[in-house]
Amino acid sequence: KSGTLIGREPSWYPENLGGKTDEINGFTNALIDNIGNNNIQIVDADSINLLQNLDNKEYSAILSALPPTEKNQDQYLFSNPFLLIGPVLVVPYASKVTSLDEMEEKIVGVSPYDNSVQIVQKHPTLIIKQYEVMPTALEDLASGEIDAVLLNTLKANALIPNLYPDTLRIISYPLNKKGLRLITLRGENEDLISHFNKKLSDLRESGEYTKLRKQFGIP
Repeated sequence: KSGTLIGREPSWYPENLGGKTDEINGFTNALIDNIGNNNIQIVDADSINLLQNLDNKEYSAILSALPPTEKNQDQYLFSNPFLLIGPVLVVPYASKVTSLDEMEEKIVGVSPYDNSVQIVQKHPTLIIKQYEVMPTALEDLASGEIDAVLLNTLKANALIPNLYPDTLRIISYPLNKKGLRLITLRGENEDLISHFNKKLSDLRESGEYTKLRKQFGIP
């Protein structure tokens, strides 16, 4: 294959992809093939060289979970996310709650290692309980010790249907824009991003995007 080179660090370090790394790489390969009509080649790189190689223009773009902060956007152009990986809201099965807005003075379990804390902090009456390991938070939720948990969508979708099918349920989409995106240098290959966004939107509308996710077992 020749054509456009896109860099990827195949473990997506430092993101935690809930044990779905292989599936996400397979899905990403298929998505990029689909979007690039096989003219795009994904090159695996380690996390240290990934951005450096983009900065040196060895790659036209990279696939990354780098967040589109203002500082990052000064330097890079970000596509729309092709996979959201942020936290979802998990509640007891019988709960009538449909969002954090409906919870007052409730205890919400979160991980200190992602940005769940910031999401809960927007609701001043909620009580934040941090858990080093999230399976413990789910146990406490199932036994009524706490009222809700914010958990990475990939992990939540892997754990809850298997371990707590009748006890807990996921009631939200990912609650922030944390996700995997195609990223180029600002001022370089910007047309690649607009092409990617348009094709991604087409694939979502046609149902092909959902089909690909199912094919690779991504909830």
